[in-house]
This record gives sequence, C-alpha cells and structure tokens, in this order.
Amino acid sequence: MTNPIEETDPSDAPRGPFRLSMRDRLVAWWEGYDLSPLQAREKAEAEEAAFQAATDAAPLPAPAGSTGALDRFGKPLWTATRIEVAEKMWGEGLTTPGGRDYMEGLVKPLGLTKAMSVLDLSAGLGGLTRTIHRVYGAWVTGLEANPMLAQYGMEYSKKGGLRKQAPISHYDPNAFKIDRRYDAIFAKETLFTVADKGALFRKINESMKPGGQVMLIDYVLTSQDVLPNLKAWSDVEPQEPFPWSIDEAKETFRRLGFDVRVAEDGTAYQISSIASALSILQKHLENHELDEETRTAVTSEVGLWAKRAEALMKGLKLYRFHAIKPG
Repeated sequence: MTNPIEETDPSDAPRGPFRLSMRDRLVAWWEGYDLSPLQAREKAEAEEAAFQAATDAAPLPAPAGSTGALDRFGKPLWTATRIEVAEKMWGEGLTTPGGRDYMEGLVKPLGLTKAMSVLDLSAGLGGLTRTIHRVYGAWVTGLEANPMLAQYGMEYSKKGGLRKQAPISHYDPNAFKIDRRYDAIFAKETLFTVADKGALFRKINESMKPGGQVMLIDYVLTSQDVLPNLKAWSDVEPQEPFPWSIDEAKETFRRLGFDVRVAEDGTAYQISSIASALSILQKHLENHELDEETRTAVTSEVGLWAKRAEALMKGLKLYRFHAIKPG
C-alpha cells in the first residue's frame, strides 16, 4: 500500500529539517501506515528547529484571556490535535455528529433561498455554515464561542472562497450584540452550556425579522428530576452544562410569542452516530501505536462522547426545535 505521506510534493514542504506534522501522524495512524522510518529520520534531525517549524506553520493561538478559550478546569478547550480527532470522527469542518446529508435535512424545513440571511450561533469549524450557503445560496454569518474553532473555521471559509458568504468569528454567547436582523437563526449542540437562556433567547428574538425562523438542536432533559442520574456526565463536560427541560424550552419560545412547529426527539440518531464513531476509534486505538499527544487527545474525546452517549440513555435528550416568529 502506498503511503500518501511519503508522496508529499517537496515543493509544498516547509523549509528546514524534516518533521512529521500532527496531521501526518493522525493520517498514518488512521490508515495503518508504518511511520517508523520517518520517525527515525525526524528524530535524527534538529528537534528544536523542527519544533519551531511546527510553531510557525500552525495558526496563532488564541489570547490567553479570550472568552471560551479555556474549559472549566483551566485547560485549553480546543487544540489543533483535538480538532483533527474531531474531524476524523465527524467529517471535515465538523465537531459534532451528523454528516452533510444529515445537516441538509436539518435545515431543509427553513425553506432557505438566496435572498435570505442566516445566523449560525454554533458555527464551530463552519461545516454547516458553508453547507447552507453552498446548497441554498443564503448568506450565513457564523458565530463561534471558542476562539480557536472560530479561527480555523474562518480559514476554511477563506480557502473555500466564502470569506463574505460564510464568515466565522468569535463571540460570547452570554454577552453579545447583533447589529442586524436575520431571516433564520440556527444553533446546534452549544446552548446547553449557556446559563441564562432567557437572556439569550431575548437576543435571538431581537435579531430576527418578523416571520423569521429559529432552528435549535440541543441537549435537554425529560425533566429536572433526572439531573441526579446525569452527574457522571455533567462532572466531565469541558464546559459546565445547564440543560433545561423540554417543557421549559417550549415555554420560553411561547413566552416570546414564537409558534413552535416542531419539537422532535433526535436522541436515537445521536446515540447511533456516537456509537459508530467510538467503535471505529476504539478499534484503531487497539490495533495501532500512537504518539503520546495523539493518544491522549483520542482517549479524551472517546471518553467525552462515551459519557454523552451514556447520559442520553439516562434521561438526557437531543431535541430539534423549529419555531417561527410572528409576522
């Protein structure tokens, strides 16, 4: 089997001593290639220069004080390695379950057109943000709470020629302002970490045009009574979770005058997607040697999603809400 890493065009390689990038290591692990000859070469060359080359090639880290840069335990919430592991699990430009077909199906009920504007409050790496524009032609503003994901997402949009049509930028979901109104607002698997959802939804309401639509896919509870059963999950989430109940979510929509058209349980699909991804990762962990940094990132991501899947079987739910603002 040909090793694609060995076929890299020399003209594309960084100047200076040879080094294996983290992406090279992850690809090799994923495809089952033997890296030992290349690792020997890498070790033989100047480690300090190699480290400097890696630093120069990587995107600049977010400022230490950036909102959303650190998790609740004081560690970086996202790193380049974690991003690569997430994309191996879910697909390029994605950090949560659901491929392109699934994503298109989620937003199809919005009836988007080229004349419409969309606000994505959970842009991540921008996979869905760009998909919405490419499929429906709508211009999409992507906001992401983590500065590193926002930076990577914007780079993806630039490379795809969508700097203006699908820009990604960093924001604080607990304190932000929108200077325009949108036809549709979307958020997926991110608002469960927002403590004051009432304040956030009031901002969403202010940011929507009359007759506008909101699509929310998020973790909710069957009732607040199940919270004690979810401690094993809530204690390990990188960001402290504040899930509300299904009824609380519906009531918040109604209090703001929204017409809730859909409140659909997508838990079974989520569990199935997580189980499939974890099975693939765990199999590779058992059969391939990884360097310490990659193994740590993979093990951490596997553990997080395993806890989420367990919680989804103990009262946590993933729901899709589709609501319309009065015209």
